Amino acid sequence: MAGVSSGFATNYIYACTRMRVRRSRLIPRDDYLRMLNMSLPEIIRFIGETNYRSEIDELGTSFSGINLVEEALSWNLAKEFQKILELVPGELNYFTVSYLRRWDIQNVITILRGKMQGCTPARSKRFWSRPANWTKLLSIVFSPRSLQNGLLRR
Repeated sequence: MAGVSSGFATNYIYACTRMRVRRSRLIPRDDYLRMLNMSLPEIIRFIGETNYRSEIDELGTSFSGINLVEEALSWNLAKEFQKILELVPGELNYFTVSYLRRWDIQNVITILRGKMQGCTPARSKRFWSRPANWTKLLSIVFSPRSLQNGLLRR
């Protein structure tokens, strides 16, 4: 029985250690204070020199200015949450998924508001929160069945 409980504890210790490493990669407080004195292009360049480089490079052709910063940070956050879900074991995974569902709920509300306002699916999609299980949400919303039922049609 000791082997089971020690393996269980080891998984949590491993997950916590990985979270501490991820936290150390966050932008430090001093850099936020420096960004207060930067122009928007300087902030984009600064963020592009951090762990957000791949998102800035990938989204730079589709977005610019403040939209680029917002999208890059959102996409990075979504990727990090997906990685965290892969790391956390057992009950902790359940609680983490439950916590992240708030973004799924917000995205569904955004879809419904978009429908009520007559927005196209592409325009509605621009306002989705990226974190959580949004890839699952996309597959449900854009499934042939939901499109056939007129979920995103006006």
